[in-house]
Amino acid sequence: MNNTVQTLKYEELTFLRVSDRYPFHLDQIKPFDGVVIEFTEKKSSLELVKNIRSHNQASVYLTPLFLYRLYGEPDKLIAKLVDGTTSNLGDLKPIADITRKIKSRM
Repeated sequence: MNNTVQTLKYEELTFLRVSDRYPFHLDQIKPFDGVVIEFTEKKSSLELVKNIRSHNQASVYLTPLFLYRLYGEPDKLIAKLVDGTTSNLGDLKPIADITRKIKSRM
C-alpha cells in the first residue's frame, strides 16, 4: 500500500481508510471489510464512490462504504451511495455495526 491509504481495525473488522484527493487502485479494497473515505470535496468524493459502486467485481462494489466528514456535509446524492458517515474515527463502533449487518446479508 502507498501512503495515501491506511488500515483501521475495530474488533475483528478491518477498514481501508482512503482520501478522496489521492488515487489508489480499487483492487486494494478486496481484502477489507469496509472502506472509510475522507470526505474533503463533493466532486472528488462522488467520483470515487461512483467508481467503487460501478466496479466490475462484487468484492469491490458491494464493500460497505463510509464517509469520514472532515470538511462539511456530503450532499444527498453521495449520502445515498454510501452506507453511513462518521466524524469520529476514534469510535468505529457505529460503522462496525453497519458493516456486520451488511456482511450478514451477503
